Amino acid sequence: LASPQERATRGHPPCHLHIRAMGCAESLAGAYTRPELLCGTEPIPHFVRLAVTPLGQTYAGLPEAYHTSISVDDLELSFGALGVRIAPNFASHKNTLIGGMGFIVGPEMVMDLGYSSVNSMQVLQALRPYFGPGTYDLIRKNCNTFSDCALWYLLGGRLDKKYARLESIAQAAEVFGLVQHLACYSPNPNCVNFQKDDLIDHLSKMTGHYPIVQLAY
Repeated sequence: LASPQERATRGHPPCHLHIRAMGCAESLAGAYTRPELLCGTEPIPHFVRLAVTPLGQTYAGLPEAYHTSISVDDLELSFGALGVRIAPNFASHKNTLIGGMGFIVGPEMVMDLGYSSVNSMQVLQALRPYFGPGTYDLIRKNCNTFSDCALWYLLGGRLDKKYARLESIAQAAEVFGLVQHLACYSPNPNCVNFQKDDLIDHLSKMTGHYPIVQLAY
């Protein structure tokens, strides 16, 4: 098996977990499941990464909020008030206003997740109809919702629940109207019928997408 440096010279980025914080960078080797497929000519592998930045606003007894986005090769896909955005890698983490929670500068962490047969335009085509402009909701349909669905479509994996734990708690509190009362939260009527589990099920039935190599994460 070639070293990460040798793979990089062949056109494939090193398969590492990159942690960037306070100007430092560390790499933790990922584990291949089907590395031999990288040597073939079909399908073309597309490198998938997850970018994570804490939003920096925490409340007593509650988990931290995060902004996440997906990178496919050298393009980032993220979701916000204007719908799905495709831009150079990690643009949504740089001096960006997220969900009214303040400006962030990041990403703080970038995780290499694997290689998929799906490219960025195919992800956009599959998910944009469900993440349109004006459908963003701070609790029920946010950037982490999009990242979770995109990861499932690309690699058959899910976003780690710790990155959306605050939303899960808020959704439970919303049943009793507590979130609106304490945080001036107003549900977006444009996403009232959105059900993430239904979309995940729909994506599961689509053909032509599968992981070429999925790293342990």
